[in-house]
Amino acid sequence: MKNIIYLFVLAFLLIACKKEYHVSGRVYNPITGDGISGVKIRFSASELGLPGGFKEVASTFTDANGYYNLKYDGGASLVKAQGNENLYMMGNFYEGSYTPTLPLNEVKNKTVDWHAVPYGELNTHVKNINCQGVLDSMQVRMKTNFKPFTSFGDIWFTGCYEYTSTTPSKVPMGFRYYETKVILSGVTSYVQDTVFVTDTGVSFLEIEY
Repeated sequence: MKNIIYLFVLAFLLIACKKEYHVSGRVYNPITGDGISGVKIRFSASELGLPGGFKEVASTFTDANGYYNLKYDGGASLVKAQGNENLYMMGNFYEGSYTPTLPLNEVKNKTVDWHAVPYGELNTHVKNINCQGVLDSMQVRMKTNFKPFTSFGDIWFTGCYEYTSTTPSKVPMGFRYYETKVILSGVTSYVQDTVFVTDTGVSFLEIEY
C-alpha cells in the first residue's frame, strides 16, 4: 500500500513539474514587412556535464508567410531563430537591443517575432576631388539602419586618394549611413549621407571629399 501511495505521489509531482513551452510568432523583414519562409526556429536545452553547451530539443520552420508555431514538453532553456547564408539575422528586439536568442520562461504561450533581412551587393567609389596634398585625410564610419545602430568600423584614406571596388561587397539590405570626417590643409569638415542597399542588383556608394 505504501508503495502505491509513493508511486502516486511521484507521478503527481512529475506532472506538476512538467514544463510545456509554446512559442509562436513570425520572422519578417522589418523594412518591407514581408514574411520570410524556411527559417528554422528551435528550442535548446543546456547540456549536462562536459563539454557543456546547448543541444536542440525541438524545432520547426516558418511557413510561406513567415509564421511559425512550436510546442515542446520537457526541459528547454532557449529559443532561437536560425537563418541561412542568404539572410542577415537581426534577432528579436529585446530590452532595448537585438538578441539572437531568448530565454524561455515556464509559460503556456509566448509570442516572439524575429527580424531578418536578405543580403544585397554594394560597390564603392571614393575620391579626393579637392586634393591639397599628402596630408589630406578622411575618416568614414558606416552604420546600418537597424536599431540600435551597428557601426561597421572606421576606414581611413590619406593623400590624393581614389578607389573603386572591383567586386561588390555582400552587405545586409537597408539604409547604410556614413559619417565622413575630412581634413584638408588642416581644416576639418563633416559630411553625412546615406545609401540604400537593395536585395536585387548592385547598389552604389559614392564618397567625394
